[in-house]
Amino acid sequence: AVKHTPADFFGSTFGGDRDRSDYGFLGQAQRQFNLTRGYLDANHRDTVFNIDAPRDDAMFFGEHLGQPPSYGPYIDAGMRLIDNDLRNNLNRTLGNPSASLVGYDQPGAGGFGPSVSVMHAQSHDNDYASRRELQHALYFTRDGLPLVYTDGNYHAGTLEGSGGAFPRHSNAAFLGQFGDARLPNLAYVHQHFARGVQRPRWADNDFLAYERIDKRENPGMSDGAGVVALVMVNDNYAEGENRDLATSFPSVPFSDDAYLFQYARGYGSQVGFYKYASQLREVVIDPGSYMIFSYRTPEESLAWKENGGRPIEIFQSGERAGHVVVSRRDGPNGDAGFSGPFANPGFHPPPSDLSGIGGTDFQYEVRVPRVTDIRDLKFVFRADRSAANILCKLDGGIDLNGTRPDRNTDPGFRDHPPALSSDNFLGYEQPDFVGRMGPEKFAAKDTSRCALSAARAESWMVRIGSGEFLRGDGLGVNTSPPDMAQFVYHDPEARLPESIGSGRQYEEKFSGIEIYVKTNSALGGYRGALYYTVDRSQPRGAIGSGAVDATSTIPMSWVGDAEGGSWWRGVIERRRGGTIRYTMGVWKDAVSPLFPSGELEVGAKRHGMTVFQIDGFNGEQVRFFPHNDYAKTPDQHSFEMKVGLDEGFHILRARAFLERTGKASLFNTFQQTFYYDRSRPEGEIVFPAEGEILSGQSYEVVVRADASVTEAWFFIEDGIGPNDDDVTGSANGNGPGKWVKIPEVGPDPSLESAFPREFRFNYTNIPAGNIPSVIRVRLREQSSSGALGWASLISDSDDAEGWCTTLSRNVVADGPGRALFVGFPAFDGEVVGEDYVLKAYFSGDLGEGVSDAQLVEEFNILIASTSSGTSSGAIVQDRESFRVIRDATAGFHALSFDMPKLWNGDPEFQHHIRVMHRRGDVELSAIRLVRASELLEPYVSVVQPPAFDGGGQPWVEFIPDVGAPTPGQREIAIRIETDSRAGHLEVVFEEGEGSLVFAGVRSVGAQQFWDYRWEGVVAGVYQIRVDVREDPLGEVVASAIRDVTVALGPSVPLAQDLDSDGLPDWWEIAKGLSVFEDGDGPVGGPGGDPDGDGVSNLIEYVIGLDPNFPNMNSVPELGIRASRDGSVHLTFSGIPDRLYCISWSLDLERWTPLGAVIDTGADVLPSRYEVIDRELADTAKRYYRLEVALPE
Repeated sequence: AVKHTPADFFGSTFGGDRDRSDYGFLGQAQRQFNLTRGYLDANHRDTVFNIDAPRDDAMFFGEHLGQPPSYGPYIDAGMRLIDNDLRNNLNRTLGNPSASLVGYDQPGAGGFGPSVSVMHAQSHDNDYASRRELQHALYFTRDGLPLVYTDGNYHAGTLEGSGGAFPRHSNAAFLGQFGDARLPNLAYVHQHFARGVQRPRWADNDFLAYERIDKRENPGMSDGAGVVALVMVNDNYAEGENRDLATSFPSVPFSDDAYLFQYARGYGSQVGFYKYASQLREVVIDPGSYMIFSYRTPEESLAWKENGGRPIEIFQSGERAGHVVVSRRDGPNGDAGFSGPFANPGFHPPPSDLSGIGGTDFQYEVRVPRVTDIRDLKFVFRADRSAANILCKLDGGIDLNGTRPDRNTDPGFRDHPPALSSDNFLGYEQPDFVGRMGPEKFAAKDTSRCALSAARAESWMVRIGSGEFLRGDGLGVNTSPPDMAQFVYHDPEARLPESIGSGRQYEEKFSGIEIYVKTNSALGGYRGALYYTVDRSQPRGAIGSGAVDATSTIPMSWVGDAEGGSWWRGVIERRRGGTIRYTMGVWKDAVSPLFPSGELEVGAKRHGMTVFQIDGFNGEQVRFFPHNDYAKTPDQHSFEMKVGLDEGFHILRARAFLERTGKASLFNTFQQTFYYDRSRPEGEIVFPAEGEILSGQSYEVVVRADASVTEAWFFIEDGIGPNDDDVTGSANGNGPGKWVKIPEVGPDPSLESAFPREFRFNYTNIPAGNIPSVIRVRLREQSSSGALGWASLISDSDDAEGWCTTLSRNVVADGPGRALFVGFPAFDGEVVGEDYVLKAYFSGDLGEGVSDAQLVEEFNILIASTSSGTSSGAIVQDRESFRVIRDATAGFHALSFDMPKLWNGDPEFQHHIRVMHRRGDVELSAIRLVRASELLEPYVSVVQPPAFDGGGQPWVEFIPDVGAPTPGQREIAIRIETDSRAGHLEVVFEEGEGSLVFAGVRSVGAQQFWDYRWEGVVAGVYQIRVDVREDPLGEVVASAIRDVTVALGPSVPLAQDLDSDGLPDWWEIAKGLSVFEDGDGPVGGPGGDPDGDGVSNLIEYVIGLDPNFPNMNSVPELGIRASRDGSVHLTFSGIPDRLYCISWSLDLERWTPLGAVIDTGADVLPSRYEVIDRELADTAKRYYRLEVALPE
């Protein structure tokens, strides 16, 4: 938030060297950024204002909620600005039949220019976005920097005075929640196609079209070579629309006509389909929808994908990496059946890697590769045949190939280092080219059934030595794309031609099992492979590689021509017995990239495959910059580089490029997260010390662990006794195998430890008698086995098998012999509600000879809710709700306590509860950490109209200022958000009058949105009250109030003046004047006077009169009133968006301004203004003058 701070606090705002100046907050921040990151460019701002350039500056943007003060100085200080003007304009335009999108195909239309704008639909202050889906589509595809606000689906409660929840509920499906993949899809589109300049193509009331043209790789290229996307948007929510628009894509039918793919995903027609550029004018955009067209970039190879293969594979020491299961979770107010953004190509795992889809647990599970040895890694990258090249990237950018291009002096040996590379290439490395292969055809007995995928191919299963075959029918139909064998024939029981060999096409010999296939002849440059399994599963693979671990492959070689075809043989190593299942395929080994120029090429390219790889990568020895920069030591003399990958999650990306020599690059990106599991988790028990005597009733144990640890568990062996969990019925970890999860807390900076994560728990009810005891702590990480089924006996083999680490600490237990423990809640981290009753159990002998009242006075309960998991800020609780329960269990009494409301908005916060008993000098203590359940108070909020606009000012609803408005021009949408318990709403006008029509209710997760139409609206001030009932006859359970100001506003863009006569078109339309008459006629134009009152149209516009009614007597007057203190009070009526100035004179010739010019640009309705002249002496006389002008 910047507007309340002078602009020059942030940076230098003038001078030719301001972009290089270190002055101000931003100047200092940019200088420190350069020092820390090692950037040498002295210009601190060039890449702040140019997102297409290779970046070497920190990105700063400010929230300036409306002028005054002017935007300009803040931009001049070196920051972008949140584009509230654009957001407000689109809120009034999108979905409004009376508004127009004319001009919005231009870059920066409706708000700031692309170099300044940060575009957003919602914020923490304002959650309303008219036609949010179209706003997001525009922000992510037009020139500029987009932003998405989300609260992560952790909904805040209502903040008094803020007009609703704070921060506001975004309800944005930013990860594809509720099956709505539009935001993830737009993020994908933005990354791949929304680059370069924006070229307008069409704009009218409801329809927009523009292109993105990227010429960064070759500024001299034509628009046709640089165009990367065409965007079309339809704001008509009643019917589909199309337009006869032109495009920079080649569009000559049957000659040079780009074959384009539709990339937008969402609802209706937002599916993938193809159109030639010459046919784009025929494409109908669904009501309230959008489409995005470009060439089809490389996809996954069908031959590989259909067999379970992935576009990125990881091998360690020659073996395919194993896997670990990771949970991905939505927020508690999000999608209970969360399944992730499936619609994004390359950005989501295949279905075979997913589990836990749907349901009500807000999460799903995904398998990711697990690497345990990174000294010899191979990364294999595959795409379809259209890929001319594939680049790869590890994390932010790490040298993978050990080389760097000529004239590249990067100390990190990166192929595309920062400050020199655009986002298209930043951090990417060039792997080795393995090959590009044509489609593979698989064998069949009946060659009309030859398939193009092993998963669909015929297979043969045979028990070795039996001579009996079971053929699995395939699903092929022997299609023949270019560069493919015409047929592949195999019949294991058919005899071979004598010139090829003796026996049948399947022969078990001493040297091995020989298997033959026949193809058409003249297949020079082709290769073949035999795929087989020994577990009876269908062989799965492509181009000579097994796609799954169960499939082995053997190359097949040509052995000769006979009987009108070529014969190929593969030999499986001799096996003594068992069953094998096999199939065979043949493909052309070296082909050129196939550009997706038409339907035939698009169909053929996916059956081919392009393969690149990085082999022999040593992740332990690689030197790299962790933040992909040029980080320097504080003395700036050497680079800060790291050696070896950290344990934990990493990400590989593969970017596959079309053949586009001399043209703008077009690419698709595939991603693969993997987990580096260097070793089992590590940690230490900090307290107590080895052999320490524990003489208290309880002891807080402190554990530190490495960053990979996700959970810590414990149990304590101190002999069978009354403190065991089996006896107390509590989960305190007392007793062999009584594993209890340990809460994680913020690390105590005063503790010296090499491990960053901290866990704490209490050894409670320490027995007396100097008993040798053992504290066991087990550490888990992402790849460790689950706690279910852990045994009480601890062994190194158990830890090794479960990939855990168990820490032990020997102590001597010598407690007071009396017990105090929290029985309910039974374990740390349990969730408790506002009506929960805590029960603490204590030894029965403490109650002997004392009354309940005396016992209550001896107890204290302290609750700390300041810092999660700690006793900081603990508050002593009132004993009023303490109750003693005698003989609650055998040998124990209990103290019960009604828990207060603990909900603080954070469902993971650990509230620290300590129960204490003191008698004389003996103190007993028990601790329990709890989480609070969310307070389910009924929720209601008026979303539209919002309380405030993007500038933080009270929201104003504008209705078009036209002479004969249509019903739609006097209609306002009202939207109310409730939770799922609202069954009935009543909306009434507390101030003003209005007619409401219910338009329906829509559920999104746990939230409901109630829509109404407010019809026949007139300008004025209103107050709306919303009452919520769970059923129509029930009591009101929640209410909300919204004040609404309705004002007449422009019906066309404010600045529009088609005849350039100084009268804006919106005013001429509102007053019934022609927007094309710019002369001095008797009616129209600035000199016209239709009402004959002697005041021209221009003057009537400037001072706020109506040219259709004689109102000479309504000219603004300056009121003058003298006060007893000698001052003069001057008052006048003003209208919005004007500049007013009062001046004084002694002789009516020389005038002096009285105070500053009054700028009413921020006003919405006419207002009264007052200026006080305190300088007038008792005997002096002055003349006063009121001037009014239009803002520049």
